[in-house]
Amino acid sequence: MKYEYISSGKEYISLWAKGKGKLGNEGNDHRVHYLLLCIEVCIFVIYYLQIMHKEKEHIREQLIRELFRNRVFWSYKEPEPDSINDDILIEKTLIHLDIEDINKLFILFPKAKVRSIWKERVVIRDARYCSMNLLFAYLYFNLKNPDNYLKRRLKEHYKQLQIS
Repeated sequence: MKYEYISSGKEYISLWAKGKGKLGNEGNDHRVHYLLLCIEVCIFVIYYLQIMHKEKEHIREQLIRELFRNRVFWSYKEPEPDSINDDILIEKTLIHLDIEDINKLFILFPKAKVRSIWKERVVIRDARYCSMNLLFAYLYFNLKNPDNYLKRRLKEHYKQLQIS
C-alpha cells in the first residue's frame, strides 16, 4: 500500500469527498476508515461533554452541601441551592472550605473568574485572611510578589472607601 503525503486534513477530506486518485486503489478502504474514525471521535466528544456537564452539576451540589454543613449561611433562611449564584459560591468556598473543595472550583469555573472574585471580594477582607490570601496567591494565581500585591490591593480598596 502506497501512501502519499497530504499536507492537511482539509486536503484529505476534499480528496475523500471527490474520490480522487491520490489515495490510490485502496482509497475507498481509507475513506471508510477515516469516516468511521471521524464519527467515533464526534461520539466520544459528545459523550465526554455530557459527562463533564453532569460532573460539574454534581461538584456544584457538593460544594453547596458543604457550605450548608459548615453553616456558612447561618444568618439567613437556608436558601435554595439553585438560588446561590456563581459569585457567592466562589467567594464562600474560598473563605470557608478546604483546599480540596477550592480545587473543585477550578473544574467548575475558569481560573480568570475565580481570580477576579478573589481579587474583588476576598483580598479586601481584614488581616485574619492575610495568610489565606498569600496561599491563594502562591498556589493558584502564580503571583511573583504576593505580599506587595495584597498590600497594593488593600490600599486601592481603602482609597475607594475614602472617595465614596
